[in-house]
Amino acid sequence: TELTSRASELGVVVVLVHGSAAPGTHPLSGFRPPRERAYRVVALVQGDPAPALAAGADHVVALPFDPGTLTTEVLATLRD
Repeated sequence: TELTSRASELGVVVVLVHGSAAPGTHPLSGFRPPRERAYRVVALVQGDPAPALAAGADHVVALPFDPGTLTTEVLATLRD
């Protein structure tokens, strides 16, 4: 996909995707990150975070999220 190829470009450090916990949907909305990658994947998910984590997300932010803490939470994934 375009997101997969663009995410592999030099300088990308975080990929933010709208995930899904709904049955029958891909947990990262079709994005399939490779195991070995130079960037972190953060998924915004309403509901159970387990499917998104199993699909390759490094961190899940619960929807609805607190706009006051979103940046801090995403940046924390870079330090993990």
